[in-house]
Amino acid sequence: MTQLGHGLDATANHATRDRRQELGLAAALALYSIVRNARLHDERNAVFDGPIAQLENVLAELVATDGFVDLQLGDDGASVNRQQVRVDATSAAVVALLKAELFARGIHGIAARVAPDAAELRALARVFTAAGPKSLGERGDPAQPFSALTLLLQRGRTEAPHARGYDTRLVDSYAHAVWFVDRTIAQLRAGAQSIPAWAGSRVVQDLVELQREAPLRFLQLARTKAGGAAYWGYHAANVAVLAISFGARLGMQKRRRHDLGMGALFHDIGVAALPVALLQKEVPLTDDEIAALRSAPIFGARAILRQREVHAAALERGLAAIECHGDAGARAPGRILAICEAYDALTTTRPQRRSFSHFDALRMLRTELAGRLDARLVELFAQVAEPLA
Repeated sequence: MTQLGHGLDATANHATRDRRQELGLAAALALYSIVRNARLHDERNAVFDGPIAQLENVLAELVATDGFVDLQLGDDGASVNRQQVRVDATSAAVVALLKAELFARGIHGIAARVAPDAAELRALARVFTAAGPKSLGERGDPAQPFSALTLLLQRGRTEAPHARGYDTRLVDSYAHAVWFVDRTIAQLRAGAQSIPAWAGSRVVQDLVELQREAPLRFLQLARTKAGGAAYWGYHAANVAVLAISFGARLGMQKRRRHDLGMGALFHDIGVAALPVALLQKEVPLTDDEIAALRSAPIFGARAILRQREVHAAALERGLAAIECHGDAGARAPGRILAICEAYDALTTTRPQRRSFSHFDALRMLRTELAGRLDARLVELFAQVAEPLA
């Protein structure tokens, strides 16, 4: 086939280029969510509703503005409608993951001259499911071809590969959790619209499923640590891993384990309201700086409740952001998250102190932090975290 151009469109004005940049990133995020969800669900599942709606709107606007859609991924990143998409450290992660997912199936992009509707995008999701076609053509499944979409295929790669292994999915899902938190904090800090909550929900759903498949290997993810600016994403992902594992040991239903994971991802996003210099300060903090840090959960709850609809799940996350840093009088989810959060923070090197060993961290949970933690849950957590010793 004749591919559309790849590279910078120098004829567009600044406003058009800026909007195309936004749409390109939104398309990449939505498409990656579709591809990831297809590993676990068929295309009829409601988990696709959010990303399909987002991708449908983005592609419709691109067609209305430019007369076509041409989203490509290559060695130099991503481009949309002949314009290179700029990425920062966090958005580069999702572009790289999307590229890997598509390349594994012999695809390097999608194109269209007419805006595809939701039904066609759901058919696109089917391409990536276990029930998808054994071989692909430019119009997708040769037996049920697309009417508007075209797949940009790599030569010699039209066979759909086998499903990826557990370890690959494990690392991928963990990395996506880190990326989601980093990106959310960056967006809030910049005053921009944050990533839709449904994107985080899909991440947590994968984590819950992976924990059920291989609990011990899943728990080992919490050994991954990072300091500096990368701390917050890794910390939130680790708290999610610990909380989901803890919830499973306590016999919580799948939905409640999902709620714990969502609370973990959102529990520290309030740091977006604090100066980066304060978060990375290596000397003891002043009383005013300590007070500012303690106010971060309030900012986090406020950011969560800024969503268009205040529903039960948003309230749950807002409460978790506050209760996670509270005392033993919190509700059960808050008490669980408080223990997991404290354990991961203690076992990670921070600007003001070194990391503590597994055993020293448990000792501190039982002593220095005993006043704000549930003593019975601490002992149960010690059993859950034993493989991390």
